[in-house]
Amino acid sequence: MRRFSLPTLNGLIVVSLCSVFAIGCSGDSPERLQFKDKFPEVVEQWTPVRIPFDLGKVEGNPYDPGEYDVQLKIVSPDGTTASHPAFFMHDYNVVFDHGREVARDTGQQHWEIRWTPTQSGTYEWELVAQTKATRHKLAGKVTCTPSQKPGFVKLSSKDPQYFEFSDGSFFYPLGHVTRSPSDVRWRNNKPENVKVHEALLEERSFAYERWFEKMKANNENFCSLWMTPWWLGIEWSTTYPGYEGLGRYNQIHAAQLDRILAAAERNGIYILLFVTNHGQISSVTDTEWDTSPYRKENGGPAETASQFMTNQECERKTQHRLRYILARWGYSPALFGISISTETDWADLYNGHQCDRTEEVIDGRSYPNHHIPKDIRTVNAWLRRISDYIREVDIHDHLVTTQFSMPDSGHDLWKMPEFDVALNNCYLSAFPVFYKYAESSGGAAEALFGWTRLHDVGKKPKLLAEWGGSHMQNTSERLATDLHAGLWSIAMTDCGGTTGYWWWNEIDDANLYGDFNALHRFLSGYDRRGKHLKSRQGRVAKKLDLAGNARFASHPTRSALVLSNETELFAYVYHRLMNSGLIAPASPEDPRFELSKDSYLQIPEDIREGKYKVEFWNTTLGEISETREIVLQSPGETPRYLELLPLRIDVAIKLIRQTDE
Repeated sequence: MRRFSLPTLNGLIVVSLCSVFAIGCSGDSPERLQFKDKFPEVVEQWTPVRIPFDLGKVEGNPYDPGEYDVQLKIVSPDGTTASHPAFFMHDYNVVFDHGREVARDTGQQHWEIRWTPTQSGTYEWELVAQTKATRHKLAGKVTCTPSQKPGFVKLSSKDPQYFEFSDGSFFYPLGHVTRSPSDVRWRNNKPENVKVHEALLEERSFAYERWFEKMKANNENFCSLWMTPWWLGIEWSTTYPGYEGLGRYNQIHAAQLDRILAAAERNGIYILLFVTNHGQISSVTDTEWDTSPYRKENGGPAETASQFMTNQECERKTQHRLRYILARWGYSPALFGISISTETDWADLYNGHQCDRTEEVIDGRSYPNHHIPKDIRTVNAWLRRISDYIREVDIHDHLVTTQFSMPDSGHDLWKMPEFDVALNNCYLSAFPVFYKYAESSGGAAEALFGWTRLHDVGKKPKLLAEWGGSHMQNTSERLATDLHAGLWSIAMTDCGGTTGYWWWNEIDDANLYGDFNALHRFLSGYDRRGKHLKSRQGRVAKKLDLAGNARFASHPTRSALVLSNETELFAYVYHRLMNSGLIAPASPEDPRFELSKDSYLQIPEDIREGKYKVEFWNTTLGEISETREIVLQSPGETPRYLELLPLRIDVAIKLIRQTDE
């Protein structure tokens, strides 16, 4: 975060304290800097504070900090100092009218500070407005009372592979992607989706209120959201509605994001916000470069997309946009973190083999796309500079990451301290890459497990950014089975959360939210920090009676994933036919799946001997089907097995060692 210095006298900070009733300091013009309401005298810890104010007639570009640098300078109760930017907004009322979202221009505009106090005690503040010609300020004190709210999400100080809140309580992200109101690829999955897709394009930000309420009811707490030229982006060329070109920001989209973030706050949903989509910085993959305001042909500073990350003016304008994003939305504890880009490896310099839509003539032949060498080092350097800038400006210290699409991308970046979370995709098209990290292959469970082995990033959380069947067309059965098996599979790995399922429209349309609720019930109350849990593929066996001797052989249709330490074991045992995505179970007792009455889970050798409580969980209902107490002998030459319940589809297991009395 950005720090600042105040003048001192004999080592004491000297602040000019003006009335909080919007009376200017000596030499200032109160008509130039006035609060619309009284600056609060008492605020609550972890509770956002919004402070609108006027700054007289706006001339020039109010979004350019070189023309209007307006900041709230703060001295915290512990004596630390920081500076948080204010922002300019043109007011829109976003309403739902006759089945569609409508943004109505109020004709009003104002400046605003959005800030969340993090410490109890007395803050000293000074609001300073610097223009090219004038400087104005107001100052005062505010008391912050303690709160029981958890605060912001951050990396765990106890175990940096996981997350926690500011108050130290554990946070395990559980949720899915909510990129935009709808997705054309989901629309194309089947004809029935077309009508729903068109309705969602009318509903727009109001869809999120419905989704977040359903997510809350089913104990989801996480989602991801994109800022793009066609959804929630704030800077683009005038060829798109609502935009005013480079350096000026789309206030309709900003008002929509205000509403979505407020809905997230009400429903306990934490948003990973992608502030750039890859099409903006690619001339080939999902390209939007032709209409970019950064493109020279459109009046911008860069001739090609490959120059975007090396052009100083592009970077300066990018910083201004990020400054506005953090000023307007960085206040919210519901903002989980910032992702610099979606699928960063589609940027031209990272991709290399296909890029820049510029005609090139070689030996008399015209090539519409010429090739340039890969320059991943330059991309990584740009990402690091952007991360450093976010941390400099962000007084609320949000998590910072970026996303990669391909399995092998980003490994060098995840080693860097500038990035808090490893974030990659795992789609069906890339499953063979992940299978080689698993002992067997066949479906989503093995692929997702393989993804965690491929992305062994050490003491840093890893989250799935996108997954679920193919990245293109899918059947409803494929999507339903991948969601069910995938959620339980990810939960049995060392990921920092269970996130990234892409097909949000399918979840809502088919009402698949219950899968999240069932998993939440299983996970509820368990803190993974410091438990040294290891993920592995488990062995499911079938007992054979050979001439009166019991023998165990690998089960022909059952597999398992296991997460365990020396005294605790969690397992997901599943039918391979369901996991392959070919048949979606109609119920836990679907007769298309044979009933197995003699299945056994092999207990890992590093599980200690002793008395254990065993819980068998119904994965559809999220309820305990049976509880047992067993005694495990010391591991020896003979493998130890846990007899499973008769099952058709799948079962989840908890095996917890009981305290010796």
